[in-house]
Amino acid sequence: QDGIAFVSDLPGDRKLPYVRVSGVEVKNFRNGIRLHGGKEASGFRDVLISDTSLHTNQDAGLVADGPAFDADAPAYAHEDVTVSGVTAFDNVGDPQASERNTGSGIVLGSIRRGRVEQSVAHDNGELSSPDAMEGPEGIWTYDSTRMTLQKNVSYGNRTGSRVDGGGFGLDNNVSHSVMQY
Repeated sequence: QDGIAFVSDLPGDRKLPYVRVSGVEVKNFRNGIRLHGGKEASGFRDVLISDTSLHTNQDAGLVADGPAFDADAPAYAHEDVTVSGVTAFDNVGDPQASERNTGSGIVLGSIRRGRVEQSVAHDNGELSSPDAMEGPEGIWTYDSTRMTLQKNVSYGNRTGSRVDGGGFGLDNNVSHSVMQY
């Protein structure tokens, strides 16, 4: 399913430290790289994903996710996540997946303090579902806080539906974040 997967389902709000992925090529999976946090906001901290090529995956090149977001009591599965020098392309999406978002290059959810820099997303999302309620983006974040997206390039991204398909996004439940340069 996932080319490289980090999964934490520990009880409580526990963050496993020090994740490093560098200099790899991941292709032909559902997700190239996935950080998955548990329902009680367990996850990872001090994460660096760098100098990596993620392509021809179905759902996303790089994805981070965590528990359902609660605006009254925000909890984030991952902390201090840096994505640098990552290229995500031809992650096409799943035309049958109307119940989930597919076809993004880099999508980061459930993060406190994250940065995406000097990365490129292109030609993603072409086959995402025409019936999906939300579509893919090149580089985006949701349910996160204190995110910085900077010095990135995104082009040629699409959507199979009538929504989304853009280059960059600060999406649902994102706070104290900036996109620049």
